[in-house]
Amino acid sequence: MGIEVELKAHVHDPEAVKAKLPRPLRFEEKTDLYWRGPEESRPRFRTRYERNEKGQGDILFTLKEKSQSGGIETNQEFEFTAPGKEWERVRSFVERLGYQVAITKHKKGYESMIPVPGFVPAHAELLEVEPLGWFIEIEFVLDRPGDIPRAKAALSQVLEDLGVQESEIEPRAYNDMLREARTRS
Repeated sequence: MGIEVELKAHVHDPEAVKAKLPRPLRFEEKTDLYWRGPEESRPRFRTRYERNEKGQGDILFTLKEKSQSGGIETNQEFEFTAPGKEWERVRSFVERLGYQVAITKHKKGYESMIPVPGFVPAHAELLEVEPLGWFIEIEFVLDRPGDIPRAKAALSQVLEDLGVQESEIEPRAYNDMLREARTRS
């Protein structure tokens, strides 16, 4: 259970950013379901079905304790996995517990590990989030809270190296942006 320090930013030229990501690039597709109880207005936890280019993958159950400052999130996550072939059974099980899907999010794109000299590597994902467009997500997973300031500085450098301006950092959660998009349509 590490500490995640991450950001996401809008990407207007995904091919240019993709060309700057270190190889190997791995294709990924994710379907996220955010679950809330019948009396709750906000989601409580997420189930994610992650698939590779062959359509194979796992289900990830996630509960986050989150804080945010300047578009950079610091999270404590509690997670476990199940085989992807159990996706429909997981959905049925959670629904029978009385939870309802509050938000569905679908992402597809590429992931890469970016070396950071003298520090842990950054995990980067270049993703199309339907219907919001393209984003770059960059995160560090840390063991020690004392490394958080260094990770925040490294996020800015990695973003710059990928050719994305800091003004493109998106502080809003995808869920909030998806809710806004739903109300506009």
